[in-house]
Amino acid sequence: MRHIAQELRIGNLIFIDQLVSGIRMPNTTKSFAVGSIDKFGHAYIIEPTEPTISLSSNEYSAIPITKEWLLRLGWRHYQGKPDGDLTKDCSRSNIDLDWDSGGGIKIKTHYQGIDDYRPLPHITYIHQLQDLYYFLEGKELELNH
Repeated sequence: MRHIAQELRIGNLIFIDQLVSGIRMPNTTKSFAVGSIDKFGHAYIIEPTEPTISLSSNEYSAIPITKEWLLRLGWRHYQGKPDGDLTKDCSRSNIDLDWDSGGGIKIKTHYQGIDDYRPLPHITYIHQLQDLYYFLEGKELELNH
């Protein structure tokens, strides 16, 4: 299982793992936002109506990027085409995403009038995409439930 504690920041979305027949598996039915994280990799989930949940680094998992997750985070089908790019309206430009032939995510840049897709092999999980978006836009991605 991928150890993600060093990559997390407050607000990143994660899955809480559950024990299924003695094997730890992500519970993909609900995601949680990290409220805080300590130097040992313990993540704390702080929900307004629930008690704080403390998780050791082997009790939570990264959320893989999927089309469904991108749609929940505000991307939409470019020009309404369900098999094409996904786009998100942003303050300076749009952020367009697509998948390469190997299943990796690509981002379309709109720099100096040149439209070109660039691979992002290091962006494979939602928390990494949240961090990239925060860096580009200066605000958090909002989850549409």
